[in-house]
Amino acid sequence: MSILRDIKFYHYIILFVNIIIIAFMYILISVKYASLPDEIPNKYDFNGEIKSYTGKAVLYVFPVVSTFITALLTVLSIIPNLVWKVLEKYDIVNDLKSYVTRSWASYAVSLPLCISIFLSYILICMIYSIRVSIIFILLYALVMVLLNTLIPILFIVKLIPLLKRDTKAWSYK
Repeated sequence: MSILRDIKFYHYIILFVNIIIIAFMYILISVKYASLPDEIPNKYDFNGEIKSYTGKAVLYVFPVVSTFITALLTVLSIIPNLVWKVLEKYDIVNDLKSYVTRSWASYAVSLPLCISIFLSYILICMIYSIRVSIIFILLYALVMVLLNTLIPILFIVKLIPLLKRDTKAWSYK
């Protein structure tokens, strides 16, 4: 039994897109870094006027954070299968195992993609001195709220009937 058994093809596609975005951030910084001034704008007020500056080396924080979050959550996406291996002494129904593993994997690969898209947008705005769109920030906040509240709620709503259906799901062998 492979620990990656319930990881689906679309999980790999999402991960691949995320890796492309992270590579884009590294390449963009490498290409533009020399031509940037030593200090770049990092805060704007609502009128579009620059409030503060920061050193251009801070640009490397965005792809590094994206890389770290992607690597961490990709590794954590296989945890449910590792837990099932530890709990092999319990007779847990395969539907339940598959559902939990697929749901967690979907969440674990989607969250870094959302974060990478947001950080790449901020990076582009900082490099090209573009004012960050309030609409984009609000849209991003909405997506993150939905991702972090609705997905766990839907997960639990789907999980409860599986647990009720399989009352012997946690019986000891």
